[in-house]
Amino acid sequence: MTPSRLAILACLSIAFLVALPIGLVWFGHSLDPLTPQPESALEAPGAGQWVGRDELGRSLSARLLLAGGLSLGAASLALVLALALALIMGGLAGWYHGQWPDRVISWFIALLHTVPFFLLVVVAAAVWRPGFFGAFVIVGLCAWAAPARLARAEFIRLRSARHVLAARAFGFPATTIMLRQTLPVAFLPAFTAVLLLMPELIGLDVGLGFFGLGAQPPTPTLGRLLYAGLSRLNAAPWLGFAPCIMVILLSLAAFGLAALWSRSIPTSSRA
Repeated sequence: MTPSRLAILACLSIAFLVALPIGLVWFGHSLDPLTPQPESALEAPGAGQWVGRDELGRSLSARLLLAGGLSLGAASLALVLALALALIMGGLAGWYHGQWPDRVISWFIALLHTVPFFLLVVVAAAVWRPGFFGAFVIVGLCAWAAPARLARAEFIRLRSARHVLAARAFGFPATTIMLRQTLPVAFLPAFTAVLLLMPELIGLDVGLGFFGLGAQPPTPTLGRLLYAGLSRLNAAPWLGFAPCIMVILLSLAAFGLAALWSRSIPTSSRA
């Protein structure tokens, strides 16, 4: 992708992600996404309702905005948790390279990579039924393996760097060296790897909702809206098309931000 197209995609992504919470607040005051209005059931899209109403007469546009906002919030929670675990576990493995912490953490990372990510999250969510945000806590606990490998590699590389060796020679504690000298450098590749997971997490949110493992009714999720829309695709096609468009827009916005970030970091940090 050329830089100009990437910049356009990034600007559109930022505009969409900024407009989503603003629209959510706006529709929260003007339209109720939860209260049924049976007299307006399956109302077609029009001037008052851009994407129509669902089978209970609820505003589909307001429900889509609420579902999109919840998806972004839950995915952000998972990313923050995954990044924290990646830096902690990868940092310990890299700093104690070749010792027992490195062997144990590397074995656990390899174990997580042997199980399909989506299957692991679905099984955990089906067993514990943690709710919408609880499901993404499970996602964060399962998504740290790949970023941790990058953090581990950076810590291994920096152990022999001149400024780290100088800090050791001056007698600085290992904790101080890790936090001040190596962690800021290892943060960039780990954060980039975590940010690239955002489109996958949005798809995971849709899958969990589609199978009924996310937030339960009446709280809307993109997966449940898509499931309900597909069951009434002949009578009210907008119920199926609108969630699909929202999922595509969210995924493109997340991809645009991740691509912009990966292009903006220094080349040496990417390597």
